[in-house]
Amino acid sequence: MKKKNPVIEFIALTLSLILALAAFTVISFAPVFYESSAADDGVLTVHFIDCGQADACVIEFPDGKKMLIDAGDNGKESCGKVVDYIEALDITTFDYFIMTHADEDHIGGVDEVFGQTRTAKTIYRPSQIADHRTDESYKDPAEDGEGKYGFPFDVSTVASGNKKTTATYRNALSVVYGLDGANVYVNNPADPEINNITNSVTVDGKSVAYTFDFYSPLGYSYSDDNDYSPIMVLSYGGRNIVLSGDAEAKNEKEFVAKVNGETDTDTRYGRFLDGFHGDIIKMGHHGSSTSSSEAYLGLMTDPSRIHNTYTVFSCNDEIPSNRYAHPHHETLQRVMDMGFSAERIARTDLNGNLRFDIRATGEITFTAERESTVTDALTSGSSETRPEKVIPDNSADPTEPNGAPISPAPGGNTPTENTGNPVIDFFISLTVPQRVIAVVIVIAVVAIIIIAVALWLNHRKKTRRPTKQTRRRK
Repeated sequence: MKKKNPVIEFIALTLSLILALAAFTVISFAPVFYESSAADDGVLTVHFIDCGQADACVIEFPDGKKMLIDAGDNGKESCGKVVDYIEALDITTFDYFIMTHADEDHIGGVDEVFGQTRTAKTIYRPSQIADHRTDESYKDPAEDGEGKYGFPFDVSTVASGNKKTTATYRNALSVVYGLDGANVYVNNPADPEINNITNSVTVDGKSVAYTFDFYSPLGYSYSDDNDYSPIMVLSYGGRNIVLSGDAEAKNEKEFVAKVNGETDTDTRYGRFLDGFHGDIIKMGHHGSSTSSSEAYLGLMTDPSRIHNTYTVFSCNDEIPSNRYAHPHHETLQRVMDMGFSAERIARTDLNGNLRFDIRATGEITFTAERESTVTDALTSGSSETRPEKVIPDNSADPTEPNGAPISPAPGGNTPTENTGNPVIDFFISLTVPQRVIAVVIVIAVVAIIIIAVALWLNHRKKTRRPTKQTRRRK
């Protein structure tokens, strides 16, 4: 019987293990080669619709999902613009619909938007109770709900004056609760089941996540309907888009106190203490002086990059007359005093529909329906009680051109810093398919080295072993 060569057995075993490891690696990561995206270039698009003294925002996520935030006013001209815009985007189903609060300039168009041919899968409604004081049989649908479907508080403790009694609110709730198969959640930033939306898309072989988080309201009963509006942050490609409906001073103050009370920057609210920067900020309550406080904006921006931030004002363009004088001159003055750039002020009354395209690599491209001057941007709204006022420009110029990559953070490092290890940094910089190929190559090289060493040792052993003829001669 021929004696087995232990070296050959070792080589065979090594090759088997290496081949098995290589096969496991390829099979495990193979799906990334075929994972498709609704948008191959990984673009997330945010549309702020020009709908007068009202609000409506459409978000197209890079994986094909769609979100609508508010639906314009119940006036035909306002909600008609929202419907026309949505139809132009050819959207028949929204994955998410957010009603920020119960005022008609935000939810008045719900019945027009969600007609017979359009629906939504998941709805986030305000935590304000709808009431019908002339009809004792009426009950808000959330009063019988549990968990994320019900109010996160004892409804008997809410003062009647803090409930919403308008037919517009009751009608909007009736519409969304009547959508076939829809889940209607009550806004609650404390509920981990609904306070975060996270999905991902594969772009150039890399998995890129986007997150949408709710951070307020932190109370449950407000005398001002606007304070039921949620503060929300959409993050993608290293960028942050800050949205807040009509959140007023009380809502913002509670949020600021919550953030400043954090000691761990890895928590949900602690993130705002660790160099957080809002690249696009939707100014609260159409630019009212009672929203977008300095303390709130200070948490939402990095002072070294504030001049690159886009401030968005959704305000009147004569639908109907601008009786609120938005944006207020106090807000524009605050923006200038804090170092925002007048060149980055975007207003629906001046610029029409606004569109922001954010790529997975962080580039933001802004386009507007109409152009305006810096003087226009710094001119407040006007009414009989609030005359027009022009705020002086602070001459803060953006250093990040429209469509450019993320500008360097303080110290010269990009927002995503390197680990300091050149090998690890190089591996991280590769796409997922490139990483798979790199792993397979490393495995193959190691296998070749092991086999070469084993063969060399075996050859060396044979050349040193004395033959039978040599032993006889001795």
